[in-house]
Amino acid sequence: MGEPNRVDNLRSILPKWETSKVVHAVMIDHIEYGADHQREATIYPLAELNLPSFTVPPEYVAKHAPRAGGYYILYEDNYESFAPASAFEPYAMPFTGDDEPATYDPDEDEFRKVEPAPKVTAASSPKPSKTTVKPSA
Repeated sequence: MGEPNRVDNLRSILPKWETSKVVHAVMIDHIEYGADHQREATIYPLAELNLPSFTVPPEYVAKHAPRAGGYYILYEDNYESFAPASAFEPYAMPFTGDDEPATYDPDEDEFRKVEPAPKVTAASSPKPSKTTVKPSA
């Protein structure tokens, strides 16, 4: 069956994103539909990403009605979805590949790795000093 090869190929070329799950996703620049929107469609990612166009099946087109400016999303279980940018971007960040997520820095308009704060343990915290208070005369 050709279906697993198509999604495996997409998984190998599309960027990974962290949401509540790790997904492969790309913003759609434009779409070429079949004559009656009941056929497969070709999705073109943003040109600056330098990624190839890819085809989605008629079932995806009928169910999700993908649009330019939104995101094509591929989950690890091969489920394909669509989300408008306003629904995807606030909850997604580029996948960093480790346990510490990236965070968005609005001043720099980019995602950055943030070093976690050091953990404070009983052994690392300062011991309270004993102070003797003498009554004043």
